[in-house]
Amino acid sequence: MFGKLRSFLGKIRSYFLRNEDAPPPPQMNFQPYKEHLINIEYNKLFCDNIELFRPAGRLEGMWKIIFAKDPAVDALKSISDDNNIETRVRILAFNLLHNRGIINTKEVLGTVIEVGTEEGGETIAIYKDLRALYINAKSKSFSWDNSGNGAGVKENIQNILTISQNIIGKAERWTQPRQAPPTAGDFRISFLVADGFYIGEGRLSEIKNDAVASAIISQAGALMIALAKMNREAKSTIPANVSINTPNNSAPSNNAAGEILKIIVRKSGDIQIDNKIVTLREVESRISQLARKNGTVWFHREAGKEAPPKAMEVIKLTVRYKVPVSLSSKPDFSDTIDDEGNLVPRLK
Repeated sequence: MFGKLRSFLGKIRSYFLRNEDAPPPPQMNFQPYKEHLINIEYNKLFCDNIELFRPAGRLEGMWKIIFAKDPAVDALKSISDDNNIETRVRILAFNLLHNRGIINTKEVLGTVIEVGTEEGGETIAIYKDLRALYINAKSKSFSWDNSGNGAGVKENIQNILTISQNIIGKAERWTQPRQAPPTAGDFRISFLVADGFYIGEGRLSEIKNDAVASAIISQAGALMIALAKMNREAKSTIPANVSINTPNNSAPSNNAAGEILKIIVRKSGDIQIDNKIVTLREVESRISQLARKNGTVWFHREAGKEAPPKAMEVIKLTVRYKVPVSLSSKPDFSDTIDDEGNLVPRLK
């Protein structure tokens, strides 16, 4: 009996104590979020710390190539050039090839958008395989793995990739170590390119002077809402101890149980509520009141060449106050966008 007890206690000890021969846990570049697992996910978004991707246990398949002491160039190219492999793994292979001076193509493989707020960092990352992950300031994550019919999500991702690819040829590669996340009022856009790392950054208050950054961040704002709406998909992919921070918003109805706030952002940038032009401060006041009443925002953005920056600010306020949003393509709000990104008539 005592022999079995000692054996059992030995197994428990082995489970909770790290083996002396095991490699130490990888160091993270930055830890801007409260949740440890979220910080790991955040740093993995940039694909510049290969050890964060090391699988537990024996290395097999492509991981044997990625983590080899001296991986063969042809083997690395078999990974980097394979569009069927997850893009982040391809980026790791491209990075190893680039370190040898082999890669010179400017193919954009991913874009990471960071916005600093008073509550913390808002981070959205998209990749060429149409995967996406959004981490909000409260350490909650929403993800999309390109499964299902997420037409709205795919469109946002493709738009960001197209804008990124169009401008990257004019940018200079960033050769310094990755910097700390932007602070409140700042933004940074990191472009993950086959031949290295590129960045663009600035103040949110001056973003209207940067058409490219404004377009990317506006698309990112729409993507935030789309990912938050796809509640079921997000719950199946984020860590088990992280919960979704927005209410389910799948029903395209009038939400009779709560108040409705109809917001229109004109292409001029004007924000309209109840046929009156209002300021962002007034919008925040109305949304904060709405949150206490379990209400819903109906949101319409007037079509234009570029989305006004204020559209992004309105969306961020709905996320901050955890108010569900029903998007509409029409100013009379007679339609809405369902969970799969399709336009459907609004139920009366």
